[in-house]
Amino acid sequence: MNVKMNCRNVWCYLWICCIVIITVQVGVVYSDVGEDQTAKFDKHESYRDIFPLSKHNFTQKVLKHEDAWVVLFHKGSIKRTWKTLAVSLRGVISFGMINVNEEPELLHKLGYDLQTGHEARVYPYGSKATKEKYSLESSSPNEIKTEAVKSIPNYILDVKNMGIEDFLVDSFMSVPSRFPLIIFTDSQEIQPMFKSLCLRLERYYNFGHMVQPGMSDLKQLGIENVYLDMPSVMVLTTETTDIQDPKFNAIQYMKSTYGEISYPNVLKFLININRKFRHLLAGDNMSNNKNKVEMTEVLEKESEKFDILESPQVHINVHSDRDFVVDNFIESKLVDEL
Repeated sequence: MNVKMNCRNVWCYLWICCIVIITVQVGVVYSDVGEDQTAKFDKHESYRDIFPLSKHNFTQKVLKHEDAWVVLFHKGSIKRTWKTLAVSLRGVISFGMINVNEEPELLHKLGYDLQTGHEARVYPYGSKATKEKYSLESSSPNEIKTEAVKSIPNYILDVKNMGIEDFLVDSFMSVPSRFPLIIFTDSQEIQPMFKSLCLRLERYYNFGHMVQPGMSDLKQLGIENVYLDMPSVMVLTTETTDIQDPKFNAIQYMKSTYGEISYPNVLKFLININRKFRHLLAGDNMSNNKNKVEMTEVLEKESEKFDILESPQVHINVHSDRDFVVDNFIESKLVDEL
């Protein structure tokens, strides 16, 4: 009886030892990654925030596209601070990662020194020549963010200086005609997110900016009774394709419906507006072209970064009380353009 008990005790002891050893080994594996490291993204994330880069796709993805890129150099894991930065700039800046243990040929081509090289390199917005000439290395996420964001050009129009009438004419005389989109803000500074959206969607939307709009500005748009929670995004839609008498409605981005203002959310909102209202847009709206209605080239590019899921149905939620009837001033401009 005592022998059996002793054997049982020995087996229990060995079992506990095995558990302790396994626990210690698992602990060692995770401690190698470190508290500020993350080897991979959570499974539930549908966003592809950081693309794996190799000698096979680097030139095509990074250098042959105008988009600004942040390239991270790693040895199997990436600091959480870099992942956080990538998430905060989702859709605005493209992020890629190179495993330095697996891409010696690419590193040589890029002139990256394993001994002295920093954790990240910025390839600014622009041509291949611009990217190669003005790339910058740093291990500071703040410096990397600043350099990447400041390279994004601003093609958003100043609606106050340009004049609302000219802004509308510019929208409808494009081919295809574009939806007038106005961003209302409290300050002159424009968020990088809007600059990037303007670049992506310039063939479909004419982006304008209004700083601290006064009552006279809002009256010109017929929305003086609408509450604007800054920043606020509003798209003007027309009721008919008649460019001589383009009566307007407006669709305001509502956070309660579409979520917080972010690149993916605003993009989905604008894709749905284009699908639903392009056939009524004044001017040559090209709604007979399925690719223009579906924004096919935009979807193909953006779907590499995140899933373009159907957003809530878009409804006209602001009715302008002004009919933007083309007066002699605008009519003469249209004639000149034609």
